[in-house]
Amino acid sequence: MSAGMGGGSQGAQISVVVNIASDGGVEASTDSQSGAANDFAKTIGTMIEQVYEQKMRKDLGQGGRIRTAIKNG
Repeated sequence: MSAGMGGGSQGAQISVVVNIASDGGVEASTDSQSGAANDFAKTIGTMIEQVYEQKMRKDLGQGGRIRTAIKNG
C-alpha cells in the first residue's frame, strides 16, 4: 500500500440475482463460479422467498392491504 492510501480492505464483488415469479417460484443466480457464492445465492433466494410468502399471506389475510383494496375496489 502506498503512502496516503486508505487502509480499507477490498473484497471480491459478487452479484446475486433473485427472481420471484407470479406463481411464487424463486430462482437465484450469481455471476461467480465459486461454489460458496452459488450456495450463498441459493440461501439468500430461499430466505427472500420465505419473507415474500409471509408478506403475501399477511396482505391477503383478513385486514391485509390487498384484501382491503379488493374489498373497497
